[in-house]
Amino acid sequence: MPFLNGNQNGNKEDDFSGKKLKALPTELLQRGGNAVKVDLQRNRLKQITGISQLTNLKELNLSRNEITDFPLEIRVLHQLEKLYMNQNNIKTIPENVFPSLEKLQFLKLSTNRLEKLPGDVNRCQDLTYLNLSNNCLKNLDPIVSLSHLKELYVERNQLTELPDQLFQNSSLTLFKANGNPLRKPPGEVCAGGLRDIQSYFSMLEANAKNFCTVKTMFLGTSMAGKSTLCRSLKQGCPVRVEEADRTVGIDISEVDWDGIRFFFWDFAGQEEYYITHHVFITAQAFVILAINLSRLFVRRAQMIVWLQERQSDV
Repeated sequence: MPFLNGNQNGNKEDDFSGKKLKALPTELLQRGGNAVKVDLQRNRLKQITGISQLTNLKELNLSRNEITDFPLEIRVLHQLEKLYMNQNNIKTIPENVFPSLEKLQFLKLSTNRLEKLPGDVNRCQDLTYLNLSNNCLKNLDPIVSLSHLKELYVERNQLTELPDQLFQNSSLTLFKANGNPLRKPPGEVCAGGLRDIQSYFSMLEANAKNFCTVKTMFLGTSMAGKSTLCRSLKQGCPVRVEEADRTVGIDISEVDWDGIRFFFWDFAGQEEYYITHHVFITAQAFVILAINLSRLFVRRAQMIVWLQERQSDV
């Protein structure tokens, strides 16, 4: 018998997880419209024949099974709000599935073998969470019009470019794309988070419209004052930057002065980031090299003292 777990809404969870099931149990199918939340994770399911009988199902967990073909019966579950299909072996999802899932808000498809998404996935306009990590995806075009999407995970795929329309979505608050061979935007920009990605595409858009733009790059060793200089220029007055608030990776921002748009690229000064600088430096870039002169003077004074001590010993 399944474990029935009540929640705060009075709905029961039918828990069949970890039962080594190869088919849906009869006791589950007999519940029909009474089943609202079903957990079938960690089984050996390859098919879920009969799932369409659960007409009032709102949450379905099929993660960690052996599913290779996306179950077409799922499109009959019109009340479905949450769907877990992660950690299976799904290669493709056919068209005409997602248009029937208009209430779907949460979709986890990570760790499968997906090479592309169906073109009609954008019909799930209530979708707020989408996890596509650990697949073989090469583009994200089908999801650019998901206007209510708040969290998007596309880590460790085969993406080389991200669609700029995706970042015009004002609802998007969390985006992860590490582990992709990205060129547009570069992976270092993506590591800076949503704001840096949006600034990157804003710069490209401004250049495409022939705006007068200046790509301004701040380089230098760690704690040389790059972020202090960058933020002071943006504010128009001296700004103190604490050590704990120093740049990690690349921080991209923009500021307009007298009809000219400056894109500030503030690079981290740690040595491990030096190898990426040549990727971003272009002939049109205005490069500002920050040097902490006080450190040079201190080192010079230390050297003089050391030499004097050596001479006195002689």
